[in-house]
Amino acid sequence: MKQKMVIGAQMIDAKGRSKAMKIAVSVQGVISVSIEGKEKDQMSITGEGVDVVKLTRLIRKKMGYAELVSVSVMEEKKEQKKEEKKTPRVISVSIEGKEKDQMSITGEGVDVVKLTRLIRKKMGYAELVSVSVMEEKKEQKKEEKKTPSSSQMVVLPTPWSYPVQEPQVIKYDDPACSIM
Repeated sequence: MKQKMVIGAQMIDAKGRSKAMKIAVSVQGVISVSIEGKEKDQMSITGEGVDVVKLTRLIRKKMGYAELVSVSVMEEKKEQKKEEKKTPRVISVSIEGKEKDQMSITGEGVDVVKLTRLIRKKMGYAELVSVSVMEEKKEQKKEEKKTPSSSQMVVLPTPWSYPVQEPQVIKYDDPACSIM
């Protein structure tokens, strides 16, 4: 929960105001600090989970005088809670192609460029063949007006392959040579 605190402090000049603001910002949880009042002797501090008493004592210790004027709880905007971002996720991955050299990846909100770079980094070679938007099922289409929910992309992994060889054992029977 966000709080708004007003602390009165002895701030005579710009140097004193700067020092007080640096002290306030150094406390964990402080989001913003501003100078208020007719004589610019009050600090308005907005923060989340800030220990007000500790902050006041810290300013009093460094500045000489500090007084807690008010503390109030700020209400969060309701619009921000409603807008929830969907986290990118991969729904399915399948191997396709005649030579099984293509991956078909279906997901929601996936950054195809980042995914291609990651596959390229892990596999050595990846080429983005196509990206297409897939529609939702018919039942969900009736409820929502044709909103795309997922995308599908095809990535080609390594175009070359190395033959797998059995390990070779070489025997060397020269008694004059020893490794140990």
